[in-house]
Amino acid sequence: MLKKIKKTYIVTGSSTGIGEATATKLYNLGNNVILASRNLKINKKIFKNKSKYIAFNGNLFDPIFVKDFIKTAYNKFGRIDGLFNIAGSSSDTKIEKITLDEWHRIINDNLTSTFLCSKFVIPYLKKNSSKGVIINTSSVAGRNKSLIAGVHYTSSKAAIIGFTKQLAFELSKFSIRVNCVAPGQTDTKMLRSAVKKNKININNLKKNIPLGRIASPEEIANVMIFLSSDDSSYLTGSVIDINGGVI
Repeated sequence: MLKKIKKTYIVTGSSTGIGEATATKLYNLGNNVILASRNLKINKKIFKNKSKYIAFNGNLFDPIFVKDFIKTAYNKFGRIDGLFNIAGSSSDTKIEKITLDEWHRIINDNLTSTFLCSKFVIPYLKKNSSKGVIINTSSVAGRNKSLIAGVHYTSSKAAIIGFTKQLAFELSKFSIRVNCVAPGQTDTKMLRSAVKKNKININNLKKNIPLGRIASPEEIANVMIFLSSDDSSYLTGSVIDINGGVI
């Protein structure tokens, strides 16, 4: 069982799905949590102690917003121990119909946000005597292909894997670890919307998963929090597949 830790973490995309599950678990473990999302709604039944969290609404591909919210959070808590890059979006548009604007939107939501949040948090991670961590979010689509999403989504998720490995190499001399998870189908609002829009039989998705079921957001969050803990102290530059056995 993970021991309780008391550190300060940024969680992007914390309004729903994997981001919400991760932020909730970190908070319940006694950590300070910095919530950042484009449409952030705080669950006051969970986040009761205002001294233990701070929330920000904005575009995570806006460098001014990202730089400012990280600085504000640091000034409140006096330290930042890690970053969970979870924010992102998807689209099922096929390549012939993808406009340049839509391409940029998906790349910004998934890849540029990861780049900017990492770029601006690193100086604060370097200030700590303890080892800092960055955990990125790719996808089974970035490893192989997507049964639902388009090439702009799979491209952004594949790029996050390369980003993770290079950043891990660059930051290793500062004892800052950078890892990545590649979830499979997860029961999130994003998946449910895609299934409904495309009239997909959810049972057909499950048939492609050896474990025969869709993951819960909490199952993905558990692995991400493991990657932030001292229990994974020798892991960096790794990509952890959480996909129920999909090869």
